[in-house]
Amino acid sequence: MSRAVLLLKSPPRIAEDPYQKLIQAEGYYPVFVEVLESVLSNEKKLEDILSSEPLGMYRGVVVTSSRSAEAWIRTLEHTSKDCGNWSDIPFYVVGESTARALEPMTISHPSKFSKRLILGMHAGKAELLAYFILDDLRTRQMAGKLLYLTGDKNRDTFSRIMNEHDIPIDSLMVYETGAASDLERRIAFAAQTINDRCPDDNMNSSVWIIFFAPSSSGFALTYLKQHFSLPQTDSSDKVMLQDSAPRSVKLAAIGTTTFEFLTNQAHLRVDAVPVKPTAEDLVASIKEFDRKSEVALT
Repeated sequence: MSRAVLLLKSPPRIAEDPYQKLIQAEGYYPVFVEVLESVLSNEKKLEDILSSEPLGMYRGVVVTSSRSAEAWIRTLEHTSKDCGNWSDIPFYVVGESTARALEPMTISHPSKFSKRLILGMHAGKAELLAYFILDDLRTRQMAGKLLYLTGDKNRDTFSRIMNEHDIPIDSLMVYETGAASDLERRIAFAAQTINDRCPDDNMNSSVWIIFFAPSSSGFALTYLKQHFSLPQTDSSDKVMLQDSAPRSVKLAAIGTTTFEFLTNQAHLRVDAVPVKPTAEDLVASIKEFDRKSEVALT
């Protein structure tokens, strides 16, 4: 079978990237498109925080995206100041990719940060992470605020839950995002790569597009519609057709907020939503959908 998966995320930065490895293992050809470009914000403030002694000031650090983690790591790597001792401070993360993005600090500064205190990676979304943190804080009895590292397009779900439970938070925007300046070219190149690898005249071909966040989804859709026919929510037979884009695709959404954006705002039909935002669950969900589709055709 000729099968491809277009992932709207950064290309692999490590040899054993779980998305690339698992997708290839199941016979799909992965293509990555980095949709967003990020710029660090409040670097001086973050540098001052890193060099401070956190005990009594912070009871934990909340990191709900890989970009927030990368901002923390980049500031740590480039600061000229001595790092404070964060070895007793828990770092709460929303997923495994965010946890991996933080791990370099435990390697470069093993006495300052503890890998065993990177917690919550199985939560999957901000709401569940918030309740995990509430339970965990009760066991620690630590003083201070939660340091919450955010981007410029942050939802208020986490902050609202913390406020409802009288947990003080110190929010700091550490990055801003926008569409990549050459996004149109990137998507055109990815579409051509997929068409070369998986010709549309193959009746058994299968192409998936994986959306990871509302912001990147919105930027990418403008150009995806130039190359693919995207299924609409009002009918499984209707697609967003253009003369130059005859090829139909299937869509998968990582997380409920991305799913809601695609269905409620973009009015697209989403064929798969992984139970958790992991490579394993993504591959399992698209594999199961394709299996059922093949059975239906026999």
